[in-house]
Amino acid sequence: MSDMYRILPRYFEHKDARGSIAGLLNVGVWREMNLIASDAGATRGHHYHKETQECFVVLVGKIHVVFRRPLAGSGWEQKERIFVAGEVFIVEPTVEHTFHILEASQWINLLSKPVDTDQPDFHKYAGDEANT
Repeated sequence: MSDMYRILPRYFEHKDARGSIAGLLNVGVWREMNLIASDAGATRGHHYHKETQECFVVLVGKIHVVFRRPLAGSGWEQKERIFVAGEVFIVEPTVEHTFHILEASQWINLLSKPVDTDQPDFHKYAGDEANT
């Protein structure tokens, strides 16, 4: 487990003649929900939030996510993981997240704080503006 992101395991699964149901998310208080779609080769994100926690539910595709934050002094703490359809993860505030789309993908994005268009909680780390 990482303190930059959390993978949420399915909390229940049931299958019968009608099909199946899987419990994906039973934590958090979410205030905004978005559906995101990207073609293979696209890059998204490359920002962090000071106050907002984000949850992602991958519906289709494969996404390579890089998580990072500055270390005290200098340098970066960095982790990365490939997420596929059916996986759910939460990104903590102050953690930069960049999505490299490996296959055409669709995912749901949930935010703990709605986006304020006048003062959005989207930030870049100092000296990192060129890496957008």
